[in-house]
Amino acid sequence: MNHECIKCEQKTSQEKKGMLTYPQPQVGNVTVYNVTYEKCSNCGKIFFPMETFIALCHERQKILDSWIISQPMNQFLSSRETAIILNVTPQFLSKNKKIKQGLIFQAKKGKSTYYLKKSVEQYKKTGDGRFDLPKEELLLLQQEEKEEQKTKHGLDIVLD
Repeated sequence: MNHECIKCEQKTSQEKKGMLTYPQPQVGNVTVYNVTYEKCSNCGKIFFPMETFIALCHERQKILDSWIISQPMNQFLSSRETAIILNVTPQFLSKNKKIKQGLIFQAKKGKSTYYLKKSVEQYKKTGDGRFDLPKEELLLLQQEEKEEQKTKHGLDIVLD
C-alpha cells in the first residue's frame, strides 16, 4: 500500500520491514535489523516510527561506547583534572544534565567517571565536546558489529 510522502507529497511511500542503514551523528552509518520504516520511491526520503528511531539510537550508542572504551587510559582525565581545566567543580560535572547526556565523551570505571581529553578540550572551546569518530577506527568497529549481527541474526551475508 502506498502512502503519501510528507517530503515530495507523492503517493509513493511504501512501508517496509527489514534491515535499515541510516547515518547517525559522530558514528556515521548505523545498521539495524528487523525494523519498520517507509521509503519514498520518488524522492528516496526515509521515515520511521519511534521504535525504529530508538533502535538506531541504541546502536549508535553501542558504537560510541565501544570506541570510547577502546581508547588508551592516558587519553582520559579524572573528574578532578577535568574540573580544573573547565574551571568548574567536580560536582558540576556529575550533576550537569547535558554533560551526563554526552556533551563530553566519558567512561566509567567502578564508581569513577573519566572524561576523554580531546572531548574536554573541545568542550572548553565550543561548549560541545562531541566530534566525529575517526573513520578508520569506525570501519573496524562496524566490521566487528556486522560479524556480531551475522551471528545474532543467522545471516550469511550482510548487505552494505
